[in-house]
Amino acid sequence: MKIYVESISKDVEEDNYEEGALPGTRQTVLHEEIGEIVDGLGGIVEIAGRYGATDDLRGWGIMDGESGRILIQQQEDEDGDCVTTKDRKWSEFKKGKINLWIADYDIYVKFVNKMWDPSSDELIEALGIQGL
Repeated sequence: MKIYVESISKDVEEDNYEEGALPGTRQTVLHEEIGEIVDGLGGIVEIAGRYGATDDLRGWGIMDGESGRILIQQQEDEDGDCVTTKDRKWSEFKKGKINLWIADYDIYVKFVNKMWDPSSDELIEALGIQGL
């Protein structure tokens, strides 16, 4: 299925293991118009990877009730690199030695053959990503 990728944006918020997201730290650090036609989910994953988003689909979801929006959420370090539970930095985070950043990537897409915003149900069916 051909998909038109409109844009990608990224908001980050500082995260403390004990306290959670720290108030007043949320900021938009990326908004990029893409304007590319890709072939299905693989093409979307490739574009997201260019901007540092994980290819682990467990962090991906379709926002219920929001047409054409794919959300990717991951933990990142201060350099914007993805941190997983297997990383040394995750251990430091759990011990309260460092804070990480909650990164929310939003990717907006349309189906090429329709060129309107697909519903969340249409995206879930077409891409096989879980609904949120």
